[in-house]
Amino acid sequence: MRSGWAVGVVVPALDEAEHIVGVIEAIPEWVDAIVVVNDHSSDDTKGVARRAVEQRCQDGWEGKGWVIDTFPESQPPRKGVGAAIEAGMQFISTKAGAGIWCRGRQWCVAVMDGDGQMEAGDLSAMLQPIIDDTADHVKGSRQLHPLGLTGMPIIRRMGSWILTHLTNLATGLSVSDPQSGYAASSHEVVKAWNWERHWDGYGYPNHRLLQLSLNSWRISEVPVKAIYHGQNSDMNIFSFFLKVSALLWFGLLRRGSKWYIDTVIKVKTDELSSEESMLLMWFGAWLGLVLASVAVVLRILSYWQASWVLLFFVMAMYGCRLIDKKVATDRADQFYAIRRGIATTTEAHHNSKAAGNDTTFGHPE
Repeated sequence: MRSGWAVGVVVPALDEAEHIVGVIEAIPEWVDAIVVVNDHSSDDTKGVARRAVEQRCQDGWEGKGWVIDTFPESQPPRKGVGAAIEAGMQFISTKAGAGIWCRGRQWCVAVMDGDGQMEAGDLSAMLQPIIDDTADHVKGSRQLHPLGLTGMPIIRRMGSWILTHLTNLATGLSVSDPQSGYAASSHEVVKAWNWERHWDGYGYPNHRLLQLSLNSWRISEVPVKAIYHGQNSDMNIFSFFLKVSALLWFGLLRRGSKWYIDTVIKVKTDELSSEESMLLMWFGAWLGLVLASVAVVLRILSYWQASWVLLFFVMAMYGCRLIDKKVATDRADQFYAIRRGIATTTEAHHNSKAAGNDTTFGHPE
């Protein structure tokens, strides 16, 4: 228990017999529940984890511990780090609903990978924004830590840099390390999660951020230390990059439709709203770029003249980004006010009504 909150930890693990004991032993004593999810391991990860959990209980730990498999009854089989995390989240949420480990208290759940690359000592700081009610979901950021991404291979750093910008564009957020799997969610987020819309493999942190931002949950970051043991990843970098980029592109389109197009269609105002300004700038900039490109091909415009259109496009995109960040912050604040019963502003009511009450905020589609 931490400051009156029950705390659970989900540990996805694939072929981590070498590291899983250290991960389980490092989890703080005040954690109330641990769920290790064996993701179709070819080694004895499951057996080693079970013995480590049993030993922890024998040593006096008063919490609850389980070792489960990733959706063992699903057909076709679901596997991958995303599937393992969701299996653990569903399991621990079900146990919480039965009062088995949270005993009627508010609760939150953190994800710590079974490879030992996440510092258990950072867990308390990870949970604090949720306990303080300043965030619903917290990301551990390796970028914000003084050591940064020291030890990460250069190719992964480059890919991480690109995906960070793509993720922020797709979500409307300003997250420094969206690829980090170290995260914590409040019970409200876990209970509202749509388990039918899933992403089973690598890229799950990006998928989760897309769904969280789409539904206006408050997201914050805290610095965490990255630990590298020299493990080799079986991830195909090129395939991963293409799949996650496609995920983010379609996520951007979906969020743009829900946040902006639907709102402008359903809500009429006398003044130019942020949503209307965003749409005008976005589509105006892209239309100008397309027309300028055609004009250059037809030799109606020179390259020099077209460069001014390109400059306008860049400035318009920057303006859209600023508006988008403000809208994301406003929506998160409004959803929080609605959940806490303090939504008294016209704007909160306006935006809630715009997209159909509870489908606007907090309930992934």
